Amino acid sequence: MIDHSKPPDSVVIASAPDFDSLVRAITLAHDRLLMKAVKAVNVSLTLRNWLIGFYIAVYEQQGADRAAYGEHLLEKLAKRLVESGLKNCSERELRRCRRFYQIYPQIRETVSPEFGLNLAAELGSAVGSPGGDVTWQRN
Repeated sequence: MIDHSKPPDSVVIASAPDFDSLVRAITLAHDRLLMKAVKAVNVSLTLRNWLIGFYIAVYEQQGADRAAYGEHLLEKLAKRLVESGLKNCSERELRRCRRFYQIYPQIRETVSPEFGLNLAAELGSAVGSPGGDVTWQRN
């Protein structure tokens, strides 16, 4: 039986490995890479949620047509995002993202280099760049 709780630092496969060695090598590779993938996904989802909250907060403060949306902003935004094919963008989820940004504004230092966004400046309008990313610049 393979002990998954404490995988060794490396697996050495002999020149003529037996079946158990093959199973152990594949299992260890799977377990290690799966954990790395889970961590990477968690980081990406955290940054995504923070950015969604950031974009909402900036729009609420500086959006040109923000007064037209008023209190129904998140409701209308959720509807539009779902219509565009995004999942898990309910009004409640958008509210959580906005709150997440408000509680952890220091994540800004992680997001800027990670995504090449200039978030350090006080923000003006969103401009689509040729790569499809959103960058922010002063008006």
